[in-house]
Amino acid sequence: MRKTMYHFRYHVLTIAGIFLSLGIGMFLGTVMAPEWMTKQQAGILQRLESRYHSLLEQQHVLQEKTDQLEKESSSTKHELRAVESHYIANRLSGKHILVISVTSVDTSEMIESLREAGAEITWNVQVSQLGALLNNALNEEQVSALGWSKDCSQSELYVNSLVNDLLSGNETHLQSLERLGLLEIMQHAAGQPDHVILAGGTYSADSSQWRAGVRQFDQLLIRAFVRRQLPIVTAERSDSKEMFAKWFPEYPISTIDNIDHPAGQIALIDVLNGAHGHYGTKAVAKTLLPDGKMSKEVFGQ
Repeated sequence: MRKTMYHFRYHVLTIAGIFLSLGIGMFLGTVMAPEWMTKQQAGILQRLESRYHSLLEQQHVLQEKTDQLEKESSSTKHELRAVESHYIANRLSGKHILVISVTSVDTSEMIESLREAGAEITWNVQVSQLGALLNNALNEEQVSALGWSKDCSQSELYVNSLVNDLLSGNETHLQSLERLGLLEIMQHAAGQPDHVILAGGTYSADSSQWRAGVRQFDQLLIRAFVRRQLPIVTAERSDSKEMFAKWFPEYPISTIDNIDHPAGQIALIDVLNGAHGHYGTKAVAKTLLPDGKMSKEVFGQ
């Protein structure tokens, strides 16, 4: 019995010693840790702070450079716009232009240039509900109002009807399309169009499915106008992803890929006066400007 008690006391003392050692270690760790940890943390924080200030300085320098470049670009664009306005005056007198866009694109500067050049904008319209048209998903009211069957190809019927109405000046039917939410009419004037500008393009944020749909619809429009033997020029912004010239190399169309810049607007006016080709700053473009008299006068080419 005494032997058993000895072993029990031994184990108790051993366990107590272990816990005492752990307690002492934890106590010493608590007391001593702040000193070395503080030094280490201080070094890390100092390096992080130094790096942070360095990045801030770099960002400040880059922002100054960006601001300066934007200022110079804006100034250059303003100067070119002033020169452009002087040289394009009355270059398109007697021309009647039809402007149509499939995607939402700002054509205000382009329209302003065309007006300054003396062109008459017979129609400026934008297709609406493109996704529904491509997917044969117009509602029953729209299909019934248009006199279409439910199993028809809505996009093809729409394009043929739209092109016929625009060229014949069927304002009543075009206004019906607008009331049905299928078209936006931004401008109309009397006259038979002799040139077509297809404005648009897609962007990096657009899905591949949407870009494919836009390409399909643009192709339907180009085919319809080509069948009617109307000269077509496509116009897109410099920041658009897809390029008309790349999409439709088989069609006899001219393309401008930087219509948001004065050079693109100059090229457009030269094309409407008879030049033909692919112009702009992207890879598919053959040259910045047509080899025309006005381009040489403005840009010294």
